[in-house]
Amino acid sequence: SLNSAIIALQAVKDINKFKELRSRTKYYSRKARWIRLLSEKIEKENDTYYPWTYSTLRQDVLEREYLNYLFDNDPEIRALGREKFSNCSDISRGMLELGIMPAFQSLKLHDKFKQFSNRDEHCHAFIVGSHVHWTTVVVNKTVDDICCMFIDCKNNRVLNKSYDQLETIVL
Repeated sequence: SLNSAIIALQAVKDINKFKELRSRTKYYSRKARWIRLLSEKIEKENDTYYPWTYSTLRQDVLEREYLNYLFDNDPEIRALGREKFSNCSDISRGMLELGIMPAFQSLKLHDKFKQFSNRDEHCHAFIVGSHVHWTTVVVNKTVDDICCMFIDCKNNRVLNKSYDQLETIVL
């Protein structure tokens, strides 16, 4: 999902970047860089608590702490602008479906959404926790239009689905 968010934010400026969503080379290149960055942090800090251990890193799971670390330390994310990414790992799809959300989380989201109403153009990637995986929602507002991209790392088949069928998948 982090990979998808980066590509989607880059695609706002260059629609051809969406081709990278299917690029195994780009994906594995980013993944190798992320593993290197996380390994360097583990080695430098010499931490032995979860998830900052090599055994946890080898499980190939994008833990919340890893995501936050990559937001702050990955050069590609920094080039795009860290402020364009939100880690909504504590805001699960279940919370959204049931309409239950702690006030502090509602306020964090409200501040991000407010930026869309205060600006003529704005783009933001929300990485949302979905039980055991991530989904990504990228919203791009231009003077003329708003585009919302939903990217699910479970690779649900969504092409040629009706709006009702898509709603079932997304929610």
